[in-house]
Amino acid sequence: RTQTHTHTDRLSPSISFPTPRTVMSLLTYVLVAGLALGVTNQFSPEQLGMSVSSTFGWLIFEVFLYYASFYLLNISSLGVFELIAFCSYKYFEMIVILLVYLVTRSDTAYTASLLFLGISLSYFLLRTIHRGAILTDATMYGAEDKVPATHCASRITHHIHPFPHSGDCTWPW
Repeated sequence: RTQTHTHTDRLSPSISFPTPRTVMSLLTYVLVAGLALGVTNQFSPEQLGMSVSSTFGWLIFEVFLYYASFYLLNISSLGVFELIAFCSYKYFEMIVILLVYLVTRSDTAYTASLLFLGISLSYFLLRTIHRGAILTDATMYGAEDKVPATHCASRITHHIHPFPHSGDCTWPW
């Protein structure tokens, strides 16, 4: 598999080892959500534990769902750690959306940031996963075979595109 470096390719994800980044982004999201609950006088300590466990459970479920979908579509370009990294990008989006709401206290700013960041995250994930599938297909089939390089990528675009990215866009809502 051809590896590209983050500093030379702007669409290359930074997934050297996603677990610490995933845990940090997940915990930061939970703390910011706790801050938002505290500002609105709805905070209780039990909610932090419930938020951590439910968010982590949804992350595991989402990774399993993507992995099963890729397996059923015979797409082997993404590993479990890559899926964890891609699923964790949404936590940054959710942190920014919560902070925008805390600073502005405006439903309009909240909705605008939700739509903008949801669309931009969907675009980034689609481009990155599509590009990764093309690179994997090109190296898997080799230049001498007559299989088009977009064989695997077209399955991602046509079968999975509406499903995961719409969830990433509406998750913080």
